[in-house]
Amino acid sequence: TRVPNIGEYTIAMGGKAVNFDVQPRVEEGIALTPFRHLFESAGGFVQWDNATKTVTATNKDQKVWFAIGNMMANVNDVIVPLSFFSNALGVSIEFDARTRHALISTNTARR
Repeated sequence: TRVPNIGEYTIAMGGKAVNFDVQPRVEEGIALTPFRHLFESAGGFVQWDNATKTVTATNKDQKVWFAIGNMMANVNDVIVPLSFFSNALGVSIEFDARTRHALISTNTARR
């Protein structure tokens, strides 16, 4: 979904603000958000391998792997496009252009 080019915005998960070391922003209609903070806020653990520039993230149901510069990712050993993140986190994401907030709901049931 394209969103308005508003620059920086805030994110709340389960009604609580998520703190980032790099502020989420919108560029060319695409909302960009640091992955680690979202995954950890959802109860997961994230590891970074600087030598291979890869991320491995795990939670109770998922293992997510992706490499910087690679347009594909791996979720539970299945290759997926990078647009999968809301599914990998088991959340629904809505964007409120008026308030510049991304609202993440953790009530999406995992199946």
